[in-house]
Amino acid sequence: MGRFLLTVLALCTLNASVHGKAIVSPRKQAELMDYMVRYGYLHQPDPRLEKDLTNDDVTLAVKNLQHMRGLAETGSLQDPDTAALVDVKRCAVPDFGPSDTARRKRRYAVHGTVWNKKLLTYRIVNYPSATKLKVKEVDDTIRKSLDSWSAVSQIKFERITDNNTEADIMISFVTGYHGDSRPADGPGKELAHAFFPLDNKGLAGDLHFDNDEEFDINGNPTKVDFNWLSLHELGHSLGLDHSWHIDSVMFPFYLGYAPGLKLDKDDVEGIQQLYGKPEVDLVTPTPHTNPTQPPGIPDFCSLEKLDAMVMTKDKKTYAFSGAFFTEVSDKGAGKVKKIKDHWPGLEDGIDAAVTRRHNGWTYFFKGTKLWILKNKHLIRGPIDITVPHKDGGMGLPKELYNMDAAVEWAGNGRMYFFKGEDYWRYNFYRRRVDYGYPKKISKAWLNVPSDLNSALQWKNGKTYFLKGKSYYALKRRGRPRVDSGYPKDISAYWMGCSQEGLIRGKISPGKSSSFSVLPSTLVLLGSMLTWLRLYQ
Repeated sequence: MGRFLLTVLALCTLNASVHGKAIVSPRKQAELMDYMVRYGYLHQPDPRLEKDLTNDDVTLAVKNLQHMRGLAETGSLQDPDTAALVDVKRCAVPDFGPSDTARRKRRYAVHGTVWNKKLLTYRIVNYPSATKLKVKEVDDTIRKSLDSWSAVSQIKFERITDNNTEADIMISFVTGYHGDSRPADGPGKELAHAFFPLDNKGLAGDLHFDNDEEFDINGNPTKVDFNWLSLHELGHSLGLDHSWHIDSVMFPFYLGYAPGLKLDKDDVEGIQQLYGKPEVDLVTPTPHTNPTQPPGIPDFCSLEKLDAMVMTKDKKTYAFSGAFFTEVSDKGAGKVKKIKDHWPGLEDGIDAAVTRRHNGWTYFFKGTKLWILKNKHLIRGPIDITVPHKDGGMGLPKELYNMDAAVEWAGNGRMYFFKGEDYWRYNFYRRRVDYGYPKKISKAWLNVPSDLNSALQWKNGKTYFLKGKSYYALKRRGRPRVDSGYPKDISAYWMGCSQEGLIRGKISPGKSSSFSVLPSTLVLLGSMLTWLRLYQ
């Protein structure tokens, strides 16, 4: 009898612990599944519509969640550290938008939305009741957070105090259900939520703090740091999504009070992609002159087309042609060099290149091959583009052999591949091309031509497509479409080969601030004054 009891006790102990870690109960596993649906890692299953989840779906979702939080990527629902995330304090905005098979919801920014103006108004509707924060402390913290975003971009803010006037960003402290799809859940877990800019109407940009939380601005470890929370949620109000970087203000999980809180480089780059940099350096105009190239070396001022163009992690821009490349600085094309002498392992005649903002890796493609570099340091390759992600590749379809161009779209962080009249969307988190692709370029990328030569996302936040001797810039807002005034000449505006493309000595492929239109404005004003003198 004693031996039997010892056996039962041993089995109970084994049931409660594996390798020193508690096994996650079935109830907790169910909560974790609901959690992953709520925050976008899984689509909502519906057996009635045969939209159930596979084991692979669940494993990948768990790994993505573990990756987001910096945990070991086991993919197991029985991982205690992962299950514990269900009770962790965090932002209520989902980490992912809906999958292709899920119904789109208003709160998600699938393609990226921004405000269509640079001066936004805000109003603090009410103040917290469950905390000792003073009205002035709330006012000052909100203002400081707005100033942080304004200091690194072109967006500005103006406060409205009239209770009868609607502002762009309405800031409220709420309890329970309050009229939107995200009821406040009381102390702990979800701390606040904000709405993306969307169509700039209604709830767009509004911010709701959970009134049942205890807030603090001086580092009290038992309360929620209002400094971080307001800075984070206002990032959503401006159009930023959650970041994987733990040092980013837009990291979704609450990590406690951070002395000297400031925006991370990841946050700054994100807001500048949406609203541009705050200022433009003024220099003396100096047209780029083209040196006479030795035989066999291409002149980047007279090329019929480029093979590829890309900006690497260190913010340097390179143009490729055959066996050669040049660095494109603010003054245009530089010295022409051989690829093999400066890019280890990379072959001549590449088809496309694209840099992923998340980790700074640049992906080069040629025929069936893929190379991955960080700046000019080889990480991997060559490897076939169809090799699965788990084996070091990307798992791309064979249809993308000999692709035309590739680019990461700032609106959603997805990578897009172009070939002929078609394009494919790649999802790094699902590690595959999204369902339903390829699609026609003409149906989604308005006025972007087919049979492209290259594409890139540049340091001014704009996306560019290159074909032949011309290039096209996309609008930052709304559906991807070519901006007015394009196409333009690559040699003039990128390579700095004529005065036409220079503004104060710098190349001007796209307008980065109001200064870029100043010369044209002065010319127009001068013409008007001349007309008045002639005809008065």
